Amino acid sequence: MKDQVSIPEIDFEYKLWKNALDYFEKDLNIYRNRILSLKTENILISDKFLDDIKQLTLKICALKKEIIFHEEEIGCFKKDYPISRSHEHYQVHEDLKETLEKLTEEYDSLLRDIDDNLSNILYV
Repeated sequence: MKDQVSIPEIDFEYKLWKNALDYFEKDLNIYRNRILSLKTENILISDKFLDDIKQLTLKICALKKEIIFHEEEIGCFKKDYPISRSHEHYQVHEDLKETLEKLTEEYDSLLRDIDDNLSNILYV
């Protein structure tokens, strides 16, 4: 039954994904607050970072809502489980996973960009 997927398997992954997204959101908030505090010290820091953090945070919230929606939907169709990997619900699961992977790359890239640029400004 390697081709079958159960609700607990999918649910476990969703919990991991939501925890990762919560971490990203909290980490971005820390960066946002630090940038705001640096800006009050009259350090020349672009608002671009704050805009990028806001946009990424909105994407994170949207993905969390999608995951929660799909979790609830699975509960309504629990009689259909276990499902095959070709089932519509599993395809949605894979799409969410792909979106999370792209968001993770965007998160990593943004933090690298912020770290590189802030270190250049602060430690010149």
